Amino acid sequence: MGSIRRTYKDSLFCHLFGAEERKRNALELYNALAGTSYEEVDDLELTTISDVIFLGFKNDVSFLIGDEMVLMEHQSTYSPNMPLRGLQYFERLYTKLIEERELDLYGTSLLPLPTPRYIVLYFGRDERPECEVMRLSDSFEQGPGDVEVTATVLNCNEGRNGPIMEACTALKGYAHLVALERRNRTERGMGYRDAVRAAVDECIRNGVLVEYLTGHRAEVEDMLFTIQDEERAMRVHWKAVEREAREKGYADGREQGYADGREEGREEGRKSTILELVRSGDLDSKVAAETLGINEGELRSMLQAQDATQNGD
Repeated sequence: MGSIRRTYKDSLFCHLFGAEERKRNALELYNALAGTSYEEVDDLELTTISDVIFLGFKNDVSFLIGDEMVLMEHQSTYSPNMPLRGLQYFERLYTKLIEERELDLYGTSLLPLPTPRYIVLYFGRDERPECEVMRLSDSFEQGPGDVEVTATVLNCNEGRNGPIMEACTALKGYAHLVALERRNRTERGMGYRDAVRAAVDECIRNGVLVEYLTGHRAEVEDMLFTIQDEERAMRVHWKAVEREAREKGYADGREQGYADGREEGREEGRKSTILELVRSGDLDSKVAAETLGINEGELRSMLQAQDATQNGD
C-alpha cells in the first residue's frame, strides 16, 4: 500500500460514540438497536482497542453492557469481509477479558463469557438493504465449517431505518451531517473541504448536534478531511490493482522479451487511472500526488501533458 497504508486519526464515528465523555451517545445507540432501556451510563464499559488496525482502518466502538460484548463498526465502503474482521477483533477482546479477569482457560470449569454482538453501520453511497446479515461461512471455499461469525449490517444513510434513527438523536444527526456533506459535493459542486465546512455550518444552524459540533468543530472538520483523503486513496489503490491484474492476465501469454514493456504499461495504466480520478473530481490532487510520490506541481504538469496528447498537440 505504500504511502496509503498508515495510522489514521480516530474516525468521527468513534469520536462521537466511542469517547468516555460521550458514553451517553453509545448507550442511546445500543438501546435503539437492541430495544433495551438502559439509563445509567456506568452500565456501559468501553473496551475499544485503539491501536488495532485492519485493512487500513481502525475499528470503531466496542463495549460491555449487561451480559453482552458489543462491537460496532462504521462502514463507508461496502465490504463483504466484515465477519472476518469481527472474528479477528473479538479474539483480541476475549483474550483481553480473560487476562483482566484472570480466568483459567485450561481449567475444568466452563468460563462465563459475554455474548458477542456485531453490528455494522453502513453509510456508503452504494444502494444496500436496510438490514442484511453477513456470514463468515460465505467465505469458506469448501462450504460450512466449524466456526461461524455473523455481522448484522444496517443501512444508516439518511432516510433509512427510521425507527432506529428516531430512537438515537446522535445517530440521526451524524447521518444528516454525512448526507449534507455528500449533497454539497454531488449536487452543489463544492470541493470536499468547502462541502464539509458548509455541512457543519448548516447542522449548527438547524440545531443538529449543536453542542458537539460547536465544541469540537476543528476536530470534526479535520477528521472528515482525513476520512475522505484516505477513502479516495484506497479507491485509487484498488482501481489500480484491478487494472494491473487485467493487464497482467492479458500479457502473461506474451514472450518473456516483453516483460519490461508490460511493467511499463502497468505503471502507465496506474498513472492514467489516478489522473482520471483527479480530473473527474473524485480524488484530491494532494492525495493523488502523494500516491504517485510526486509534488502537486509535477501532477499539474502530467495533467497538462495528458491534455496536450489527447488534443493532438
